Amino acid sequence: MSEIQITPEDMNALIQVDELTRIKVHNKALQRRVAELEAENTELKAGPSTNNKKDTPNYKLVKKTAVGAD
Repeated sequence: MSEIQITPEDMNALIQVDELTRIKVHNKALQRRVAELEAENTELKAGPSTNNKKDTPNYKLVKKTAVGAD
């Protein structure tokens, strides 16, 4: 039975494929994050939301507490 050897060219090809796969996965994650940020931006442009701190009854209390903490 003959011995199988991996050449430097084989290793380079494997490294390139691995790097390309990593870049593709990273690209997918970035596309997902951009879509999330665009949706959030659209929501913010639409007007005040219930997540806005100024809309909450404790906003002034929180603001005063933060100022008083100085």
